[in-house]
Parts: sequence; structure tokens; C-alpha cells
Amino acid sequence: MPGIGMILNPNSRQNKKDPKQEALFRYLLGDKGQLVATQNLKELKQTASDFYNQGIQWLVICGGDGTISQTITAFLKTYNDKPLPPIVLLRGGTLNMLADNLSIKKTAKQSLFEFMRSHSTGQGLE
Repeated sequence: MPGIGMILNPNSRQNKKDPKQEALFRYLLGDKGQLVATQNLKELKQTASDFYNQGIQWLVICGGDGTISQTITAFLKTYNDKPLPPIVLLRGGTLNMLADNLSIKKTAKQSLFEFMRSHSTGQGLE
């Protein structure tokens, strides 16, 4: 059972711009996580259900504002009244207004690398 569940929007600007990024993310996650590149809302809802049933401990989202909004909505509906796992946002969209508002300036690659390093070593996260 992976402790980290990652949602990737393969159609977001950053992910389209760098198609090799998905392979790098899978490498960084290693056996500690599972990445699902969802193509539509149906797949996103199924992935939310799968991650819930697996009991993920962290949710990583890579996409833009729409991806983040749709993913959190799908997870809220799936988890009902149960708390969501902590969420890690990676910049991956066109505008990234939410990431900007949260002062997330690093690239998705940098952020995932730092998260995995902190997660693997047991260090705290910012």
C-alpha cells in the first residue's frame, strides 16, 4: 500500500511541455507512492476512491488551479465526513494562481524532490 497518492493532469501546461516529467515523478515516488495520470473526471473520481480504499497518507496534486479544484472536490465527495490526507500542491498549470497565493514558487520537480527527501528522512515539511 503506497503512503503517497499522486494525481497528475497530463493535459496541464507544464506536463504537456515536459512529457518526460511523469517518468521522473514516478522515479522520485519509488515504492513510497503511486502516480495516476487522470484523463477525465471519471478517472479522477475512480482514483479518489482507490486512494481512499488504499488509505493513502499524503495526496500530491500536479496541475493547475482547475486540476487542484476538481481533485479536492472529488476527494471531499469520496471521503465524506472523514478528514482528507495532507495535500502537497505542485505547480503544473498555466496560471497557477493558487500556487502563487500560497507562495509556492518552486517547479513541480523541485517541490516533489524536496517533499520526497523530507518524507524519506522523516524531516518536517514546510
